[in-house]
Amino acid sequence: MKKLLPITVALTVAGVCCIVAAYFCHFYYTLYQQTHTELQVSMDAQIESLRQEVTRLAKQKHFKPIRARAWISTTDLQPNESLGYTTNAFTLGQSKMGWVITPELRLKSGTTDLHEFKICLWPTNTRVMDAWISPPGQPEALASFDTLAVIPDEGTNSMTLRVRAKPRTSVRYEFTVVVLRDCAE
Repeated sequence: MKKLLPITVALTVAGVCCIVAAYFCHFYYTLYQQTHTELQVSMDAQIESLRQEVTRLAKQKHFKPIRARAWISTTDLQPNESLGYTTNAFTLGQSKMGWVITPELRLKSGTTDLHEFKICLWPTNTRVMDAWISPPGQPEALASFDTLAVIPDEGTNSMTLRVRAKPRTSVRYEFTVVVLRDCAE
């Protein structure tokens, strides 16, 4: 009987402590149940913004993406003869190879100047809404450039490709330009 009393008291104290702990857990859970952290609020806002943008773009079914191949090289290397003669008139159109930008874009060897190439989209009744360069399969290929970007000319059927090669580099590079065009008639 003497041993039973301390065990009973110990178990009673342990039970009361568990009940008090459960009460505090329940109290703080209900108190902070609706509270969101800054990160959660920020992520929820970004997700909602993305949903709205996707919904807006989904409603505009007349926007069509084009994945066009383009080639760029420096004048110290031979041009790709299958892409036509080098001129200053660059077009994005369909060929046997799919959508391509022709002729090959050529940079003067050894120059580090910023080059701008105006590229017109065919057919002429379409507008370039947005354009970007697709991430390359080999990222180290971009190491030859300080700048390689495409900017749509607002409200027209053309875009401008801006290129700046790094000093003392020879370049021969094939890349993909993604163009979002408006095909509304």
